[in-house]
Amino acid sequence: MNEPHVIPPRPRDRLFAVLAVVLAVLLLPVAFVRDPGRARELACGWALGIRFPAEDLTGLTEGARAAFTAAR
Repeated sequence: MNEPHVIPPRPRDRLFAVLAVVLAVLLLPVAFVRDPGRARELACGWALGIRFPAEDLTGLTEGARAAFTAAR
């Protein structure tokens, strides 16, 4: 009775995940021009920012922000 309940991913969630990856790949050349050393990280951050627009990480400490970004 105390087992964790896991909600299975909906097809819409899978579609959004695939679209975020495709968007990150498409944004990679622009990110490479902006910062060649962190192009992949930058493109993924932009794609996730578009996928989750309500996320605001401004109030987090640096450690919490790094842990949240790594978990994403």
